[in-house]
Amino acid sequence: MRFVSDMSLCVHHMIYEMQWLQKQLMILNQKTIGEGVCAYIHQKKMDSSPPSEKIKQELLSWKGVTIHEHNFVTMIFYVDGIEMGHLHGDSIADLQFPAKVGKKLVKEGQVSPHHVIPKSGWVSYEIQNANDVETVVELFRLQYNRLTKSKY
Repeated sequence: MRFVSDMSLCVHHMIYEMQWLQKQLMILNQKTIGEGVCAYIHQKKMDSSPPSEKIKQELLSWKGVTIHEHNFVTMIFYVDGIEMGHLHGDSIADLQFPAKVGKKLVKEGQVSPHHVIPKSGWVSYEIQNANDVETVVELFRLQYNRLTKSKY
């Protein structure tokens, strides 16, 4: 008889352990799902940010870059006090490269001559959607590298 009672005690203990383990897995799963949902919501929030905000966040993470917001629409980006370029809201990025570089970028179709003053030496890139953010950041990176080549 003792063997049977020991066995039932052992089974009872195993059931208790399994229930406890199952509860811990549910808590862990809920926590993981909750963290995943939070990360997903944060990513969606970032994805829904306007293109100018994404560009601004990226450029300001670079050493020496500052911003001057002008007329509540234009954001002018500087590196060590030298203008790299500016954004007109979420629609256009303007940058001034040396004539040779600007002409090359226009010829390759990467940019257009400046949208208002085409013979000024400035180039423009029309931001049509969120996918253009990466291209605008690459143009600013080209400018940044040119302006800081001997500093950083």
